[in-house]
Amino acid sequence: MNIKNFIKYKQYLGDYFEQDSWNSWLPILNKIFDGKTSEAYLIFGRRSGKSSMASAVAVYMALFGGFEKQLSPGERGYIFLISTDRDQSRILLNYIKAYLQKFKQHLKEEKQYEIELENNITIAVRSCNFRGTRGYTNIAVIADELAFWRDSNSANPASQVIASLRPGMATVKGSLLLGLSSPYSANGFLYEQWKKYKDGHNPKIKVWKRPSIEMNPSLDPDFIEEEIKKDVAAGLSEWKALWRKGISQFLDISLLDDSIQDITIRPVRKGIRYHAFIDPSSGQGSDSMTISIAHKKDDVVFQDFIQEIKPPFSPKSVVKRFAEILRNYRCDSVTSDKYSLGWVQDSFADEGITIKYSEWSTSELYLKAETLFTMKRVRLLKNEKQRAQWLGLERHTRRGRHGDLVTHMKGEHDDVSNACAGALIEADRKVINDEEMDYLLPQKSTKTSVKRRMEKIYEDLPPWHDDAEQELSDFMRASGGRKGK
Repeated sequence: MNIKNFIKYKQYLGDYFEQDSWNSWLPILNKIFDGKTSEAYLIFGRRSGKSSMASAVAVYMALFGGFEKQLSPGERGYIFLISTDRDQSRILLNYIKAYLQKFKQHLKEEKQYEIELENNITIAVRSCNFRGTRGYTNIAVIADELAFWRDSNSANPASQVIASLRPGMATVKGSLLLGLSSPYSANGFLYEQWKKYKDGHNPKIKVWKRPSIEMNPSLDPDFIEEEIKKDVAAGLSEWKALWRKGISQFLDISLLDDSIQDITIRPVRKGIRYHAFIDPSSGQGSDSMTISIAHKKDDVVFQDFIQEIKPPFSPKSVVKRFAEILRNYRCDSVTSDKYSLGWVQDSFADEGITIKYSEWSTSELYLKAETLFTMKRVRLLKNEKQRAQWLGLERHTRRGRHGDLVTHMKGEHDDVSNACAGALIEADRKVINDEEMDYLLPQKSTKTSVKRRMEKIYEDLPPWHDDAEQELSDFMRASGGRKGK
């Protein structure tokens, strides 16, 4: 049984792939199953049928690959389909279950993310985590949307997941590593494989890159052109299968991990001025509402608190909860991004908390926070979601006065990392504490009046005013005092 007949004959999967639009896949599949290929990477545009065909290949290899003959007594061989997340894994599993309806006699047991066959072969779906894919006998590894893999424990999860799976394929003759994905940034594992093997000089490792319309001629060309007009860079990548240039990981994993301490919360302490930042949400959709609190000591910014409330939720109840936290940290105000929803200010005002709007966009906050990480002036709390979101941020290089853009990948979130960055930046603003103020107080002035003058000075200072000597002079001049004794 060859792969072409399996895909097109009615008694196999022909009912699913009978349209002529699937014919462009057949020559490629024939070359993959030529008896020489050990790795293949298919870099195709959106709606090319990658997930459908990946699942079909898994079923074909499980039922007609003859790999059960290579297994020792009691050994089970695995065909892994690995995807970006659990939701995508479920999609792949649903395809597999549908295809196996034609071969019910071969089914042994269905589990949540696995299907065991009577021939001691298991088809399993997993998300891209290298820790959960070790120790198996691997007949095939099918990597779905490889260019978009993200994992909180690795800066380059694709490389580590593939590296963890390859040893399990070493003892299986005819095993296959198949990567299927739309292209993304011109860096990372998939891009490196394409660059290295695109010339076709290695008969064991093959690479194809095709636009959507070539792999699926049933697509409407006018629709594709309209989609490209909406976002040229994204559209050319998604539909024309072109690599996106100028995109790189924002924060180096070593810088981030060096900043994380083995503590999940810092208790409130006397004599510390705390600063808070929120990323609001309406409680609908997929966005969380987050809060982070930080303080600065000896030129180091410490994160003290981080919390995420996932939707669905009542905004009023979350505001009440956050207000309680803020009062606990002696914060009578909290900063929010300038795009926050209109209800936020009134809701916090009802709880006695003043909302201040950040003068910087989310991207600008990240870029300012980058300096703190680079200078090793950050101490973050241990929080896996926060770590994953920092690692998931991307830098989009832009020319002109706007500078680089930092954002998350499409479909991902940065609610937690945004609140974290905002709190770090707010805390990093220079503050004169009470002890310094007692020393600097001019005669006939009260501490309260000097505080008011100081607040006025800080309102007038430009952002990131770093000249401490000048700042002190401005303070003394405004308060009518002398520097020193």
